Amino acid sequence: MDEVLLVVNNIQLEMNNNFLDDLMEKGNEAQDVLEHALTDQEAFWREKASVAWHLQGDCHTKFFHLATKIKRAKNTISLFCIMQLH
Repeated sequence: MDEVLLVVNNIQLEMNNNFLDDLMEKGNEAQDVLEHALTDQEAFWREKASVAWHLQGDCHTKFFHLATKIKRAKNTISLFCIMQLH
C-alpha cells in the first residue's frame, strides 16, 4: 500500500511539475510576443513621427535660425573695433 501511495504521489508531483513547466513556457512565449509587439509599435511611432516631421516641418525652425544668426552677429568682433583700440 505504501509503495502504491508513493508511486501515486510521485506521479502527481511529476504532473504538477510538468504543468508548471508548461505554464512557465507559455508565460515566456507570451512575454516574447509582447516584447516583439512593443518593439514593432515603437518602430511604427518613430517612423510616423519622422514622416510627420518631413511633411510638416518644424514651425519654430525659422525663429531659431534667425536667433542664432543674430547671436553670432552680436558675438563677432569686427576688424574696425580692434583697430580703434590701438
